[in-house]
Amino acid sequence: QLFPYPRPQETGNHEDIRFLTLTNEKKQGIKISAIDHPFSATVLHFSALDLANASHNCNLIPRKEVILNIDAAVMGLGNSSCGPGVLKKYTIEKKEQVLKIRITPNL
Repeated sequence: QLFPYPRPQETGNHEDIRFLTLTNEKKQGIKISAIDHPFSATVLHFSALDLANASHNCNLIPRKEVILNIDAAVMGLGNSSCGPGVLKKYTIEKKEQVLKIRITPNL
């Protein structure tokens, strides 16, 4: 789910997830379920550091492993670097975020 931005950056985030499964070719893997509130997740063959350190997509080398990022909250798009910042309704309040998930085998 890597989007080919002109300069590599974090990408492929999904919001409002109640559960997701990651499986291999034999349909074996794990299931991650939200307990109280939905979560956000990204699944790539690149770490956030891989993306941040690459100046062009051709410099990215996919990892064999899958990198799963799970977040309690993710701020909306926009950072004032080339326009207005994030709209108020997409900001995240500065407070402790609590995320409760359940990880079970998916056999």
